[in-house]
Amino acid sequence: MLTNECTLISCPEILTMDEGKPTAEAVCISEGKILAVGTLEELRALAPRHRRKEIHLEEGVLLPGFIDSHSHLSMYAQCRTQFFCDTAHGTIGNLLSAFRTHAATQTDTEWIIGYCYDDTGMSDHRHLTRHDLDAVSQERPVFVSHITSHMGYANTLGLAKLGVTADFSVEGGMVVLGDDGMPEGLLKENAYFKVFQKIPACPPEKLPEKIEYAIADYNRAGFTMFQ
Repeated sequence: MLTNECTLISCPEILTMDEGKPTAEAVCISEGKILAVGTLEELRALAPRHRRKEIHLEEGVLLPGFIDSHSHLSMYAQCRTQFFCDTAHGTIGNLLSAFRTHAATQTDTEWIIGYCYDDTGMSDHRHLTRHDLDAVSQERPVFVSHITSHMGYANTLGLAKLGVTADFSVEGGMVVLGDDGMPEGLLKENAYFKVFQKIPACPPEKLPEKIEYAIADYNRAGFTMFQ
């Protein structure tokens, strides 16, 4: 008999991930731990009525919390206030329009940052240029990371602040030049890694709050553990 408060959850189908007993009718949870699975009546017998709360799910499938085996929580926490270059925008024109709207909300940041741009998922099928990002802002530096995290793009002011010129050279990296012989905005491999280090990171005192929001996002998606 349980002496602590507990919650019984029943569902038409509960997947236990236990090969010996792959499904169950109900699960008993106390102090954040799964104590038992079985039939609802079996679990009711474990706890007095005054010590248990019952939740009955009428449909769907109940699963244990997901474990994300490869994740960067602190990186995601910082990305939450950046612009997600979602391929759902379809065209670079649509993406830039949404990016400008986002930039207008970021009034307290020096840099305007975007992430996860995927040229292969856009109807234009091309990389961004400094001219594209100049359309987001010419008054503030703009930087976008590619979905591979091995390339990135900067607007004209961003290139200047990062010290990227036509003569900029990094072993194992490349600065793509335009027809005018000037940097076009695209930085590859070690050139990208080197300049990305110069972009101001989230102040350490602000990171814990951002991480709390990120954890809430993970939990809403069903993740209870990451590594």
